[in-house]
Parts: sequence; structure tokens; C-alpha cells
Amino acid sequence: MSAKTEAPTPRRLKQARERGDSGVSAAATQSVTFAVVVLAVLPFAARRLLETATHGIVAATSSSPSTSLTELATLEHRAAEALALVVSLSFPVLLAALLVSAVATMVQTGGTVALSRLAPDASRLNPVRGLAELATPTRLFATVRALLVASAICAIVVTTLRDHLPDLLALVRLPARGSLAALSVAAVLAQSIASWAVALGLGLGAADLALTRRGWMARLRMTKAEVQREHKESEGDPALLAARKRAHEELLAAANAGAVKGATVVIVNPTHLATALHYDSEGESAPVILASGEGVVAEAIVRAARDFGVPVVRDVPLAHALRTLEEGAEIPEALYEAVAEILREILVQREDLGP
Repeated sequence: MSAKTEAPTPRRLKQARERGDSGVSAAATQSVTFAVVVLAVLPFAARRLLETATHGIVAATSSSPSTSLTELATLEHRAAEALALVVSLSFPVLLAALLVSAVATMVQTGGTVALSRLAPDASRLNPVRGLAELATPTRLFATVRALLVASAICAIVVTTLRDHLPDLLALVRLPARGSLAALSVAAVLAQSIASWAVALGLGLGAADLALTRRGWMARLRMTKAEVQREHKESEGDPALLAARKRAHEELLAAANAGAVKGATVVIVNPTHLATALHYDSEGESAPVILASGEGVVAEAIVRAARDFGVPVVRDVPLAHALRTLEEGAEIPEALYEAVAEILREILVQREDLGP
């Protein structure tokens, strides 16, 4: 069996993505989503909640022991408002998480949507297969990673609480109005823990993305025979392409060969380029290009010129200049002198040969 030593081709990667095999790192998607939500969305929601809680605490602590029924109703109303605020702020948080998760996934898949993954598959309900997948290296690594993340988050929480232990102990000795200070300390603790959690998540997400992509590319590696076969399927068989090219050149050469019959001279360089010119000495127009080509076509033009008795003149600079012109076009004034000199030489040779 041939070794898979070749990197996967773009076509193979595209086919894998269409099957739903995109090398997506769930950890990377989750870490980016968590970072955006924590750093961009939650601060706004937390600020609104903190303001509402502050107003509620101030209202509650400012009431006397003999609180009237009206004041109790007001407090209940504020509690209901706070609950409604929590519910309303949950929607933008969830929406942001959904959008960021979708974008992060699309970036990893290259924008390919695998509709086949949405089709029902009874094999996914197979408990034996599910248990077998739990023992795969990928699942074991995911389990170990989850344990490490949980341990790291616990360490972050414990370390943060220990660093702010003096502030927490001071809150115990505060009167009821100290609840505002407690909210402030809680906000600082939450911000510190969230920042460390985001940094940890992004680091683990980047590492998991690199490992996932590396494993994905290794899994899709190809043999040399597979690369050659795919190249033939996508680009066509090189032998057939060469044959079609030769046939096209031969047809073009045959068409140009017929046009050479009415030429006055053929300019060559000497073998790769050839241009057939016609000049009407009795007319007022400049010489016209009847046929032009290179390679096989140039060889056909030269053969036709010799068959029809058309003079073939070697002039490398002029041949290159004429090759840039279209068939049927008159030569530009910049080439008048060079072409006129060649035509004069041909005329002199014909006069020397006689009628």
C-alpha cells in the first residue's frame, strides 16, 4: 500500500468540508464565543443589573422597621422590575453567543455548509458505537482537557478570593447599608475571574485549533497516485490535452497556409515566428498581414511560402514587431522603412531574374 505522503489538494479539502469533515475545533469556537460575550456583552448587562440592584438596596435599607403596605408594594414592584430586566438582558447575551459561535464555525469551515450532516442517520443512535467513540483518543483528550479547564478555573476562583480576603472579611462587619460595598467588591471579583477565564480559554482554544487542524490535514493526506488521478479528473488527461492542442494548431496552420498563397513576403525570426505580408504596389495602402503565428503555425507558414514560391526573409526584430499585430491589419508607420527595404530587395531580385 502506498504511503500517504502528499498534502491534501484543495479539491480533497473541499469534498471533506462538504461531507461535514471540516476539522472544526469546538474548543476554539467556545473560547472565542466566551471571550466576546464576557468582554463585550456582559459588561453592559452587568452595569444595568448593578444599577437596578443598587436602587433596590437603597430603597430597602432606607425603610423604617414599621414599613407600610405601600412601601412593601413598592419593593415588590422593584423586585419584579429587576427580574424582568434579567430576562430582557438574557436575550442579547444569548443572541451574541449564537452569532459569534456561527461566525467562528464558518471561518473554520471556509464558509462551507454540510447539509448532509442534517440528514437523519440511524447509526448515530447506536449505543455500541457511542460507547466505542468514548474510548477514542479524541474523546479521551477532550475529557482530560475538560478536567484541566475545570481545575484551572477552580484555581483562579480560589486565588482571586484569597487575594481579596481582607475585603470580604471587612464586609462582614459592615451594617446593612454595606450591601452596596458588597456589590462593588463582587463586581471586582467577577471581573478578575472573568478576565483570567477568558485568557485561559483563548490559550486552550488556540492550542486545540492547532492540534485539530494538524490532525485533520494528516488524516486527509494523499498518495502520489491519488494526486495524479485527481489532477486528471479535474484538469483532464495531459495526453488528451496535448493531442487536442496539436489538432488545434494543425487546423490553424492549414488555414494560414492557404492565406500565404497571396503573400508578397514572409518575415521569420528564423524558425519560431513567421508573418506573411501582402503589398499591392499599384495601390495606396500599406502592407497588410495575411497570416501570422509561432511554433507549429510558423513552420506551416514557411512551408507554404516555399511551396508557393513566396520569398522568406529573416529579420528577427521585424518578425517580433509584426507578431504583435492582428491578421488583416496594416503595418504601422514605424515599420514602413524596414518593410520597404525588404520589398525593394525582393523587387531587385525579381528584376535580376528577369521575366
